[in-house]
Amino acid sequence: LAEVDDAEAELERIVRRKEEWIRRYDPVTSRLLESLSDEAGILEARLKETQEAEEAGQEALDRLDEAREKLQSARNWGTYDMLGGGMISTHIKHNRIEEARELMYEAQHALRLFEKELADLEWRSGASDVEMGGFLTFADYFFDGFLTDWVVQGRINDAFDNVERGIEEVERQLSRLAQERERVEEELDGTNARYEQTIESR
Repeated sequence: LAEVDDAEAELERIVRRKEEWIRRYDPVTSRLLESLSDEAGILEARLKETQEAEEAGQEALDRLDEAREKLQSARNWGTYDMLGGGMISTHIKHNRIEEARELMYEAQHALRLFEKELADLEWRSGASDVEMGGFLTFADYFFDGFLTDWVVQGRINDAFDNVERGIEEVERQLSRLAQERERVEEELDGTNARYEQTIESR
């Protein structure tokens, strides 16, 4: 066992010496190796871009999930406020709205980065089209009543629906990206295997 302890490392050294010999003295096989190497390089670049897009998409999804949570809380407090909750519930509702607004702006930034990463793959999503508008928060403070509460509640619901659509789109794109990554990884493994087999079988 001690005599063959470094067998794998020795085999790798022999294969690399054989590769060097092929590149010097076997132009036909050398061109094939060069072609396989170029193909592997293209696949590695594609894999890197896919992984970067997945990271950007996950960041956008995290921000959207946080915004959805805050909007759900604002919606719950808004419902209570419409039923006569008073200034305390109004104040809490607006705090949740402001927190959601900040998270939605962060999500919008993350979605734009995600869209850019998808563009590198020559893909496009509708995720960055999520509307991040205002919520008429001032009206609820200064004209507190059922009508203005109802308007604000409608804006919260619209924002919630937009965030939900954004989440669905990002999840759809992440699913596509996962499939693409698996495809590229499989193809890259096959190309690298053909490269080594070409050397070993020469």
